Amino acid sequence: MSRPQRQFSKKQIDEISNALKKCTNANEKLRLIIVNIRATTKLNSKQIAKMVNRSKSGVEHIIGIYFANGLEGLASKKREGNRRNLSNAQEKELLASFEEKAKDGHMLTVSEIKEEYCKHVDHEVAVSTIYRMLARHGWRKIMPRSKHPKKASEQDIDAYKKNN
Repeated sequence: MSRPQRQFSKKQIDEISNALKKCTNANEKLRLIIVNIRATTKLNSKQIAKMVNRSKSGVEHIIGIYFANGLEGLASKKREGNRRNLSNAQEKELLASFEEKAKDGHMLTVSEIKEEYCKHVDHEVAVSTIYRMLARHGWRKIMPRSKHPKKASEQDIDAYKKNN
């Protein structure tokens, strides 16, 4: 058996209508329309979802947000870019210590860099985060070659050994 619908007061209905008239953001407007339909009609979540081409649970979620947080909960929050843990300068500083090791001829592994990175940000990060950071700063994978390109063939080496 379904729960009874929450009731909207006259003040809430007026508040939603005014916000809907002033709204310019498309996503925020859709959320306000959903709440307005529920407030002004007796339609259930399934019917509203069909009208606005959303899922039933999504409609219920939006209405729940309104009752929990009011209009502020329905407002679109600006999402900032650069979700990195460290700034560009901090990343350069971190990699500078490894650059000295690399110049001295030591082999560097991503796990070492990841360990140091995690110490700087005080939480665990994925290995892909480290690979993206390395790519951002122009680091690339350089491996020692397995053999010299001008190395003689095995037959030439054996022949040399037999003659000397």
